[in-house]
Amino acid sequence: MESKQKKEIWISVDDYNPLNYKIADLIKKYGLESRTIFFIDLCSTPKEIGSPAIEWIDKDNEKQIKDLSKMGFNVGGHNCWHDNDLKNKSYIEQNYQIQNCKFNIERITNRVIDWYAYNRGRFNDRIKVIAYRDWE
Repeated sequence: MESKQKKEIWISVDDYNPLNYKIADLIKKYGLESRTIFFIDLCSTPKEIGSPAIEWIDKDNEKQIKDLSKMGFNVGGHNCWHDNDLKNKSYIEQNYQIQNCKFNIERITNRVIDWYAYNRGRFNDRIKVIAYRDWE
């Protein structure tokens, strides 16, 4: 007898973009918002490690994170800024980016976030440990 497994499809949208609102409207039209995750970084340019995030979060990114969350979409972590090679950074920078990303998205959305996407899929064992520790 053939086993029938339930198959799920998820939609992933990467990075801040003003057109994300149009994408969100289209996805809502088909009722797929609960199956969609927007991975949005908090800032488009690198900042000094240790500086308070509230001082450098891009307001457009923050507004989009808040708006998408209110529309019923999942918002996932994608580092503080879109660093293309976080795996080659120090533990301090990796930890700062991953922890601050989670903290600030949760602060902005007033929701616990459970999703994290490695920038460009680049990671190493140390990044996995930090991300799993913070997201479990």
